Amino acid sequence: LGSWEAVSKTVGSPIQEFLQSRLEPVCEKFDVLNIEYELLHDHSLWPNRKPKILMQTCGHVAGAAYYYQPFQVRGEGWPPLPMAQNKKFIGLSLHPIYGGHFAFRSVFIFPRIRFSSFCAPEPLSILHSTEEIRTALERFNYSWKDSGFR
Repeated sequence: LGSWEAVSKTVGSPIQEFLQSRLEPVCEKFDVLNIEYELLHDHSLWPNRKPKILMQTCGHVAGAAYYYQPFQVRGEGWPPLPMAQNKKFIGLSLHPIYGGHFAFRSVFIFPRIRFSSFCAPEPLSILHSTEEIRTALERFNYSWKDSGFR
């Protein structure tokens, strides 16, 4: 393969290919069992380029990671700096063990399955004060490239 260009042509997206290799057999089993499902990925978009699913919300609802959202800690004078044009101050998902070093990549939706007594697990919050949450959100939104929010 010799060069980065050759590798990128051969392996378009290693993460996507890995997920497909793991999820395809699961989908085949669901198909054999006639289980109705929808598989969505973090890159699944509507024609208007909006995401089909909000992965951080899925992680929060599943109890896998806490999704800190700006509305939880809004106050006068916060956020302290305006965002760049066409940018939005967004939330941050933190895992209790991995912090911000993870990503939700795919989700299965089973539209016909209902659990009447289901109680969603509470995600574990690793930030405990308004100030900690604000600091993490600011680091994520204003300087995410330095990974300080992780």
